[in-house]
Amino acid sequence: MKRVLLMRFSALGDVAIAAPLLYAYASVHSDVYFYVCTQAAFKPIFDRCPGNVHVLPALLKTTHRGLFGLWRLSGEMHALAPDAVCDLHDVLRSRLIGFFLRLRGYSVFRIDKGRADKKRLVRKRHKVFKALPTSLQRYQHVLEAAGLTLPMPISSFSPLRLSVGEVDVEALFGRKTTLWIGVAAFARHLGKRYPLERMESVLDALDAHSDYSVFLLGAGKDEKEQMQKWVERWPRLRMAGKNLHEDLTLMQHLDLLLTMDSANMHLGAMMGTRVLSIWGATHPNAGFTAWNQRAEDQIQVEMNCRPCSVFGNKPCFRNDYACLHRIEPTHIVKRIETCLNEKK
Repeated sequence: MKRVLLMRFSALGDVAIAAPLLYAYASVHSDVYFYVCTQAAFKPIFDRCPGNVHVLPALLKTTHRGLFGLWRLSGEMHALAPDAVCDLHDVLRSRLIGFFLRLRGYSVFRIDKGRADKKRLVRKRHKVFKALPTSLQRYQHVLEAAGLTLPMPISSFSPLRLSVGEVDVEALFGRKTTLWIGVAAFARHLGKRYPLERMESVLDALDAHSDYSVFLLGAGKDEKEQMQKWVERWPRLRMAGKNLHEDLTLMQHLDLLLTMDSANMHLGAMMGTRVLSIWGATHPNAGFTAWNQRAEDQIQVEMNCRPCSVFGNKPCFRNDYACLHRIEPTHIVKRIETCLNEKK
């Protein structure tokens, strides 16, 4: 049986982008073993893939730390005897591992991130404003270079949903008697964060609907502290799961998920949930849209300076993030209501 090794160490959203693609390839190529080398904490992302998908944990802070650690990790990859190695990351770590594997005689296929095109897209003057290939498409190009193809578009494959009865959702989150809305109000970088005071206006409007149940998603100390404040202010709001597995379980049963351009956008999409995403300094044209996300569900204000950053980590050209502040809470609430009315 053929074996294919894929490397993508971070970030959470970028790893999640690979999940629907890998699900599709593993479903079609049942005679191929797929090994995904990523952080151990990200394993739940691939738990819903077919049985020929396995995760090789990358312990980058301990066992596989530093140059000798990466050499050790390449040795673990060598023990799998892969027929092809796909570098979906193209960073120093993955390049070093690719170099080590080439020394052992392996073929390594690396992603083309289109860095030059992205620089032209986000520069302040003389932007080249066009839609670039998505990350998922770039991942697929790597697999195609390794000799693997799909007989149909990836959009035709089902999301990575758990079968009924596989997990007790009611035990985790209670009986579903209302429409469930997830709100992931946070992002790592300032250019992706919808202002909290504006998000509070959205939460206030959603809390007023007795037929809505709102779940807050977030991770990290600061985010959890902010969510706790919101729960104290609006007691009907609820915190999401305690870990990634529980969050994914919740996402599968949401009627709608509101997110930033963040990891939760990709996690929700891979679970087959409809996602409304808020975009500020970044832009869908950079290629980071979620799998099967609709264009009309990308909430944004078109401005000549957008995008000013690929990842949302660059200073605002105007110093005011008008791209986020000009998105009215009422517009977001209206979009949520419209989407939910379509489900009725």
